[in-house]
Amino acid sequence: MNGMMRNMRWVVSVAVGLGVSAGVWAAEKPKSCWDKAQTQDELKRCADADYAAADRELSRAYQEVLQKYADVPGFIAKLKGAQAAWGKYRDAEIQALFPPTDGTKDGGAAPMCVANAKTRLTEERTRQLRRWLDGRDDGDVCGGSIKTKTALKTAPKGAAAPRPPAKGAAAKAPPPKGRK
Repeated sequence: MNGMMRNMRWVVSVAVGLGVSAGVWAAEKPKSCWDKAQTQDELKRCADADYAAADRELSRAYQEVLQKYADVPGFIAKLKGAQAAWGKYRDAEIQALFPPTDGTKDGGAAPMCVANAKTRLTEERTRQLRRWLDGRDDGDVCGGSIKTKTALKTAPKGAAAPRPPAKGAAAKAPPPKGRK
């Protein structure tokens, strides 16, 4: 009987422990918008919220690139043009995926799907911009305008990062004084 009581206490303590652990785990992981959504309108709001978050992250990355490369005005001008072109591409891609209709097919899941597609494209663009923030390896000769990781670490924000000398520049010494 004494052994049975000990086993019963063990079973109860394990059950209570598991219950508390499950409760703590459930409390730590709040339900996402998607988990709670039950109507199409709620699903669209979740998709819109995801797109807004992705767009904020894109803006943050874009602004950071502008700051870190402020010393390279030619690049900044090209990046601004590329970003404007990307916005037009995103809009055209969405139009191609979900062409405007006469209104008979609007509604339902379409608005949510549009927001989801915008989120995907925006996250892809953010990854592309992060290349300039992550930097390239020092030996990467095809990195183009992307600064090296070393240059990004050592240069103060917005300061000019060290550039390698122009091809052949190190080999050309200035002529001695008095000679041309």
